[in-house]
Amino acid sequence: MANKRIDFGKQLVNISGEKLVDQRGNDLLLGTLCADCLLIEPKRDNPISGSEKVRLFELAQKTYRCAETVVDEEEIDLIKNAIIEHGSILVAGQSVQYIDGIEYEPDCADDTDTADTANNPTT
Repeated sequence: MANKRIDFGKQLVNISGEKLVDQRGNDLLLGTLCADCLLIEPKRDNPISGSEKVRLFELAQKTYRCAETVVDEEEIDLIKNAIIEHGSILVAGQSVQYIDGIEYEPDCADDTDTADTANNPTT
């Protein structure tokens, strides 16, 4: 399995690019979100084993450090599944993009070029 370095210190933002905060008013970082989602027991027909609980806990500790951390493909799958299952659409989508190496950039720029062209038909 290939290892991947992920920056769990990434700041999560709302759809317009403003920083998201948690219930305590702290910046919501990727690692904090990952840890919170990993610590929620997965919804399954059969309860998870004790060893799987310990593994999820240890992975939550690893991501909670909010630093650049090396994770393997299996850990990435566990993290993504937890985020998708327990996170909102905004944070799940953005977090999975970060984990996949896609930098989230809100597309809310003032489109003055289009407005100028519309007001000046000679351009």
